[in-house]
Amino acid sequence: MAAFYLGLTPVYYLEINTFLDAEIDMKYGTLFRLSIFCGARRGELLGLKWTDVDRENTIFETNVAKR
Repeated sequence: MAAFYLGLTPVYYLEINTFLDAEIDMKYGTLFRLSIFCGARRGELLGLKWTDVDRENTIFETNVAKR
């Protein structure tokens, strides 16, 4: 409800799949996926380092945001 109040429209599952299918060979495909599925912002994603990724527990932690 808040999204509609702000003039935003939600993105639906089929739209996400269409976008990801079209951009599958893109250089930044992983960043798009993290942004869409985890809600990470651009600055948070650009500030990620390998030490922020816990592959054993399949999580990542954002500590720094780039501008």
